[in-house]
Amino acid sequence: YAQHGYKLPRTSREQYKVGRPVSKSELQPGDLLFYGSSAASIHHVTMYIGNGMIVHASDYGIPVLSAPMAKGGSDFFAAKRPIG
Repeated sequence: YAQHGYKLPRTSREQYKVGRPVSKSELQPGDLLFYGSSAASIHHVTMYIGNGMIVHASDYGIPVLSAPMAKGGSDFFAAKRPIG
């Protein structure tokens, strides 16, 4: 995002406050997927990269990796498109 002149907040809960909601059927590469039982409990964010795949850091100290969407977590809450 920074390469395109857009600054995202640092935390997943703050990131959830920006952009517009999108449904799973409308996902495009670059959309952010949020996990938690409510907006107040969001604890993880991933980035959709297309073809049912995401990139994310699953835990502190673990390198960023690509994985199927299901690996983001079982408590998918919402998706947002921060730009566009």
